Amino acid sequence: MEVGLPLPIRGAIVLHMPGLSGGGDIDVVLEELDPWWPLRLTDARLCQCLWYDVTGWYWVVDRGGGTVALDTLVDPQGTGKYAFVPPGSSEKNGPAPPAVRAAYLALKRLRKGDRDAATWASIGKLAASDPDTVHRVLTSSLGASGTRLAAAALAGSPPNPREWARLRRLQQLRRWRGTAAPGLAAAMAARWVERMAHPTGLFVVLTGPDGCGKSSVADRLSDACRGLFRRQLRFHWRPGLLPAPAAFMGRGLRDPEQPHAADPHGRLLSCLRLCYFWADFLLGGLFRVLPTKIRTGLVLTERGWWDMVVDPRRYRLSIPPRLISALGCLVPKPDLVLVLDAPGEVLASRKQELPAHELERQRRAWLDLTIPGAEKVILDATKPLEQVVADAREAIVAQLERRAVARLGAGWANLPGRGAPRWWLPRGPRATAFTGISVYQPVTMRGGLGWEAARALARVGGFRLLRRGEAPPREVRVRLAPHLPPRTTYAVMRANHAGRYVALLVDEDGRARAVAKVATTPEGEEALRREARAIAAWGGLLRPPLRAPRVLAEGDGVLLLEVVAFRPRPRPWLLPAAAARAVGALEREGVSHGDLAPWNLLEEDGGFVLVDWESAGPVPAPAWDLWHWVMQAHSLLGRPSSGAVLAALRGKGPLAPAVAAYAEAAQLEPDGLRASLATYLRESLAALPAATADGRRARAARLHLLAQLGA
Repeated sequence: MEVGLPLPIRGAIVLHMPGLSGGGDIDVVLEELDPWWPLRLTDARLCQCLWYDVTGWYWVVDRGGGTVALDTLVDPQGTGKYAFVPPGSSEKNGPAPPAVRAAYLALKRLRKGDRDAATWASIGKLAASDPDTVHRVLTSSLGASGTRLAAAALAGSPPNPREWARLRRLQQLRRWRGTAAPGLAAAMAARWVERMAHPTGLFVVLTGPDGCGKSSVADRLSDACRGLFRRQLRFHWRPGLLPAPAAFMGRGLRDPEQPHAADPHGRLLSCLRLCYFWADFLLGGLFRVLPTKIRTGLVLTERGWWDMVVDPRRYRLSIPPRLISALGCLVPKPDLVLVLDAPGEVLASRKQELPAHELERQRRAWLDLTIPGAEKVILDATKPLEQVVADAREAIVAQLERRAVARLGAGWANLPGRGAPRWWLPRGPRATAFTGISVYQPVTMRGGLGWEAARALARVGGFRLLRRGEAPPREVRVRLAPHLPPRTTYAVMRANHAGRYVALLVDEDGRARAVAKVATTPEGEEALRREARAIAAWGGLLRPPLRAPRVLAEGDGVLLLEVVAFRPRPRPWLLPAAAARAVGALEREGVSHGDLAPWNLLEEDGGFVLVDWESAGPVPAPAWDLWHWVMQAHSLLGRPSSGAVLAALRGKGPLAPAVAAYAEAAQLEPDGLRASLATYLRESLAALPAATADGRRARAARLHLLAQLGA
């Protein structure tokens, strides 16, 4: 049976899916759960992962604007709430036999208290195919009393009320028997703590000036988001836990079509009203919003607290907006703020309650407003209503996906911080976190110390103490998905080029499976194609102990390479003579690597691996690769010094062995090395970016050395 998703599994049996039996989700029993399986999704997005029971996880996936729900059960001992003990079967990754499905559905209906006659009739039809299997599965699950439930399943009708109550009690108590009860209690407590600490619902605020269509969008958005959430709560502006202030005065509510008709109150009364509203937002957030979020609900409101900052006149407040903003930092924050935006003349044509200049002022205020702790998305309200609703749903799905993927397994640590991370490193398991650090090769003393400290921390499981951060960017995850083996995650490093990343694929046992270079721009994708062609064409020309990496696969924006078990070099700025000789021999063949640098040479047992071949091609000038290494190390690492570079031309200093080996292999005259260095310095200046700090440093170093050469 084709489920249409990469199952999170090893040894999966599909117990139920739409068209197979009643209900709208897919029920799967597994031997083991792959916690990272959503990373392999290519045309779908994970929106929810609900740990609803000690042995059960419920996954909601968005696919083409619709939702697919996957209910996974890993319960070989029957300690879950259904007490279902999966039968041993050689049939995996396919539908369970009808009799097994009948037993499972009978236990599920019993647990949910469903006595619907039509449902039990369908169970009876499935059970009739193999009565012995139904008896065997239900007695394994409920003991001797399971024969009574089996008889009811075969009869196609629920047990009588007295027997029904007895079987339900037995089902609920059976999981607590035996020595596993303390562990089960601890797991259930951990599950509740997880749900309280990380609610799976979403608090969404629809905002914008009058005439932008908030109510119309909210009406349709509730239906559009069905399937993404278990329940919904909607209110207009404030939670409404406290009555309207007008109720205390015995006054009727104001006409909403005339929002500025009444004059603002004085300063004292305005402060009292604001405090009253603040209490309602605070209490409503604690007793209405938060419980709904914990129970995987969508909380949808229009305007919200921050509407008072933009339009205090509507609420008859004569208070500085900064005070309202300060109090707003103390009320529950929305997860997502959707600002509906349209030109002032469009807003004025839709509603005439406020003048055009006031609508334009409010529009600008909403666009400029920053709400602490909330993501703000601007939606074009001039589009047709259906498209605006679709855009709003897309913003909600994107928010859900970022959150759900970040919570997979132990998640990732963002270093140096969540604002603009350079590294996304797995927090666990311990072996995975330890290996993931190797996505980075240190070439400076500071980097080496940090690298070793991170490895020591990961070795003892300390990465789990780091704050859980965002998942790697979606464009990276989508490109890696087709190349990711089961039970594997990745560590990701952002490269120096825009839209370029390096990922190390690591399984749960800490084995590095592959290195992936990822590009998210057309220019980067072309660079990866050039690199693959260069390795295929010229990598074999390298002589031992130097070699090129082996290409494992190539796809859209991805180049998959073998893993190199490298070890940091004590003096990374110094080109080993053996590697210099091999690169010199490559030049003699008329080929230049083009980017020979300390960070592109990996030392392994018995030799070296030269990576990053995207700049390879015909030799631009004699000794180009040699001087490129020297100048990249000199300008960006601070070693060797300019004096050491000049000394190498005289056959002295730490660089002399590498220079001599390169010149001999490339068949270059020693007397011509000085001229070749000057040529490299002049010609490489034009390619240096003046807009970056590294580019300016490299440029200054080249000009300084040219002056010392007298060129």
